[in-house]
Amino acid sequence: MIDIFPNESWTEFILDSSSPNLFRHADLNAQADRVTSAWNMTNQSSVLHALPVAGNAYGLITSLLAPLAAGGRLVMLKQFDTIRVWCHLLGVAMNDAALPPPRVNLYPALPQHYAKLLERYQHLFTESKTKEFVKARSGQRIAAMFCSTSPADMGDVWKKWHEATGHNVVECLTDDRAGTVLCGDVDAAKDKKFRLHETHCLLPMPGVKARLVRQRQEGLVSSERQLQLRAEGSAVPVGEQWTPWVAVDGKAKLFKEGYEIRHEQAIN
Repeated sequence: MIDIFPNESWTEFILDSSSPNLFRHADLNAQADRVTSAWNMTNQSSVLHALPVAGNAYGLITSLLAPLAAGGRLVMLKQFDTIRVWCHLLGVAMNDAALPPPRVNLYPALPQHYAKLLERYQHLFTESKTKEFVKARSGQRIAAMFCSTSPADMGDVWKKWHEATGHNVVECLTDDRAGTVLCGDVDAAKDKKFRLHETHCLLPMPGVKARLVRQRQEGLVSSERQLQLRAEGSAVPVGEQWTPWVAVDGKAKLFKEGYEIRHEQAIN
């Protein structure tokens, strides 16, 4: 990968209005490198970007800087619009456009974006032949689709999205300071079958080690304590951790959202 950021330079990104974050350019380069490796980005990658960038590391670093660092292309929409997104995904021209939109082959979005796209899908594509076209076209044009972590009750949305497009959406866990540190199995997402477990089971990104450690809590036995996710790696701040994670049926799950991760055996 080309080192597009000088090691000793710094950039300040306002990812949270109350807490600006200062990044070394070398850290941004490392974060972009993780994404380009995990998402299999090349100079042939073209990302459809309709994400917010203010206060959103997933939109600013993971989905915007990474494809540029790989030498790829970025097609940015002014705002998320279901009609325009569908036109870009399918490569069909808008009513007011003389030519079809630029070709894209990667689509990162927010969970609610997929829900809204499905709503539009149900209104636009009602005939069976049209639905077959949408599914075939999506499979031919788009290599992979991603989203930031979503509520646990989104399972039905992901299943319907797979039925509509043939795509398994891959989830990612992104932190404002550390960037994207966990991601679903991108290779499993290419399977034509619905792969909710593999694509929504979070794996450490390349160059990142993740482990779960029990919090010390007064009055609770070890098995009842919440788990903290701790990550180590390039561009991951020392001591970075996220809560709350708990062990459910012997597996690590994010308590509020129901995620599972694979990690090093380091639970105390």
